Amino acid sequence: MLLTIAIPNFNGAVYIADTIISCRNIRLPLDAFEILVMDNASTDNSVEIAEQLKALIPNIRIVRNQENIGRLPNWKKCITEARGTYLNYLFVTDQINEHNNIHDLVEVLNRDDKISMCASKFIIKYDRMSQHIGNDFFNSDIKMESKVFISSQILKGLLVNGFLQANLMRCEDISGIDFNETLPFTCDHIFSSEAALKRDYMFFSTNPQITWSIYKNPGRFHSKTTIGEIVRNNLEAAKTISQMVGIGIKDLYRFYALEIDRILYQKFRQSHLISGKSSFIRSFLYLFREINKNRISKPLVINSFINQMSKTLIQIVKKKLINNK
Repeated sequence: MLLTIAIPNFNGAVYIADTIISCRNIRLPLDAFEILVMDNASTDNSVEIAEQLKALIPNIRIVRNQENIGRLPNWKKCITEARGTYLNYLFVTDQINEHNNIHDLVEVLNRDDKISMCASKFIIKYDRMSQHIGNDFFNSDIKMESKVFISSQILKGLLVNGFLQANLMRCEDISGIDFNETLPFTCDHIFSSEAALKRDYMFFSTNPQITWSIYKNPGRFHSKTTIGEIVRNNLEAAKTISQMVGIGIKDLYRFYALEIDRILYQKFRQSHLISGKSSFIRSFLYLFREINKNRISKPLVINSFINQMSKTLIQIVKKKLINNK
């Protein structure tokens, strides 16, 4: 079997039918891929919904945990239960896009065993009216050295590859990788970076394969996470990934600068997406203590932050001018 679409599920009855049905958009024969519903002891009728859909979609396979083993162990169990050569996660508020080309990406991996994974752009919907393009790194499909790409992005201040549902990965490569439970907010970035570095190259597709509708599930894991935990997770993930590619922590000044920007953005634009118990002042204090502790150059951090804010303001002005035409 070529492909496993792995759907970790816990009480996803409201969304799971749309998620599963969207897998019919994949242009592969039914016997070439499976839709694995990895249920984590749900107490709603989501499993029953999946069972009923088997009459329409016979390549659904359901595995049920007898007890809730936790969010990240259930993600890991998706890998151990997968029968496909390749795996693509699909969470219950995601859908496979109608014009996906997952079948082409499967062929990319089939043809070139030096490529560890195929990463794609994806659509994020914060509400029903607005959307954003994630993984917007390139304007055309490209094969790139894994280490070069990860190094370049971390030096720009970015964590990459963390949106698991946008990555088509090799099961043999990821079977030995665990999700870091001490960093639940950014463990996916670390996991995907480690997976990418299993082989020399990555492949990037500019075609969005999935849509992630954040607004559908206001009670998701991230909504219970404070900004302080997010900052801690981001900084620790940046350190871990930079070590993977041989970058020293003092070279991460752009990451620390962008973390200031991310805190401000979370405060003024996306505070509704995280825990109401967040303390933004304490988060800034923690960030500045980390800058001091790790001897990050403060002038470089400040200059990088000013440059980033200038770019952001220019983008806002351009957008307003376009909207006013």
